Amino acid sequence: MSYASLALAKLKNALASTGFIRNAALLAGSAAVTQVIFLSLSPILTRVYSPEDFGILGVFVSVVSMALPLASWRYEYAITLPQDDDIAVNVLVLAIIILLGMTLLSGTGLLIFGDYIMKALRVSTGWYFSCLLVGGLFASGLFQALNFWALRKKAFSRIARTKLAQGSITAIGQVALGLLHIGPAGLLLGDVVGRTAGIRVLAGLLWTERSNLVGSVSTGQLLKVARRYKRFPYLSCGSGVLNAVGLSIPVVLMASLYGVQAAGFFSLALRLIGLPINLLGQAAGQVFWGEASRMYEDPERLSRLFYRVLLIMFLVSIAMMVPLVVVAPSALALVFGEQWREAGYYVQALSLGFVVDFMATPLSSTLFALERQSWQLGWDAGRLALMLLVFIGVHSLGFSPLIAALCYGLAQVLAYGIHLTLSAIAIRIAKNKISQDLDNGDLRVGFSG
Repeated sequence: MSYASLALAKLKNALASTGFIRNAALLAGSAAVTQVIFLSLSPILTRVYSPEDFGILGVFVSVVSMALPLASWRYEYAITLPQDDDIAVNVLVLAIIILLGMTLLSGTGLLIFGDYIMKALRVSTGWYFSCLLVGGLFASGLFQALNFWALRKKAFSRIARTKLAQGSITAIGQVALGLLHIGPAGLLLGDVVGRTAGIRVLAGLLWTERSNLVGSVSTGQLLKVARRYKRFPYLSCGSGVLNAVGLSIPVVLMASLYGVQAAGFFSLALRLIGLPINLLGQAAGQVFWGEASRMYEDPERLSRLFYRVLLIMFLVSIAMMVPLVVVAPSALALVFGEQWREAGYYVQALSLGFVVDFMATPLSSTLFALERQSWQLGWDAGRLALMLLVFIGVHSLGFSPLIAALCYGLAQVLAYGIHLTLSAIAIRIAKNKISQDLDNGDLRVGFSG
């Protein structure tokens, strides 16, 4: 048996008691099925839509992603923290109320400034782009809030079903609309419809407990939880915006600096190489957050979980990425059509950065679990500055969009390496704090950002 096999067997036994592997496997299983559906339909998608259409979709998804952290002011992240459901349901209701207000505000803003924004993004799609932006933001915000409630209830099978429904409906809808030859509108509408899928399933979990929870919601309790978790909008909201912009702005910059076609190649490469991260990595990350948020006062257990998950993700990322990098250009030309061979070179350019990204994604909530939101805010600001510097600098020096993608991948290695280091430092500080409090006979432990 190889060293890797021995290591994985040991890690599996160590994590079995927490249920991490079982729950992560459940979410990852639905993610894998979704991935198969998307990959199966991709040859059709790339033949009914042009690289320019995918570039417009990339810009659309990027804008929704950048706005999403503001949708509920990040209060949804606090849903898993209270010990009592009576308090947690008030956090959920607060998040939904804020979402409704922000949706109305964004719609008004697009009504007034929509034309200017479209010109700045170099997207000429007409009025439907703005309308679908509002719909996509609301659907994503509502799903995210309900998803955190499901995480709180450890309803992983329900979450898995919703993820499967989202991925399936998005891919099938985009293919069906593409056959109508309506251009990028088919990709955008399919994306929004997919975002709404699964909301009813998650809402059903809350509906079954309505008789026990409805009496707990009151104006006083809403104000109380708003104050109790004010750190989330004050620090996490800003951090979330910076994080989302740092992740999403590369596609926007690629479109504005190099054109929509280059953005299409770049966007498809990100989508393909990001599938393991968005599906497997986030599935593991959701389970990790559910476990880590309950280890707030036991950083020793959190430390063990952190390093075990880190090793597992490293081994998995190498196993997935190496074959993909070797065959990417030829494989994409064969499967998607010769016009998409260029996207294969983008996959190669981005590969190293996404290995580190895949490792860091499940563990990215560590700083939140230890209430180090200020650290997260600083890291997000630094990464955004780095991404802007990379794209603007590479373009100003006259290099090609492929070189810009390569530099972006290398910048990811640096950024996520720093984030993992900060998470490890935060855990060590928490462990030292526990030791000091035990030595002093004080068991009331608290951490501050």
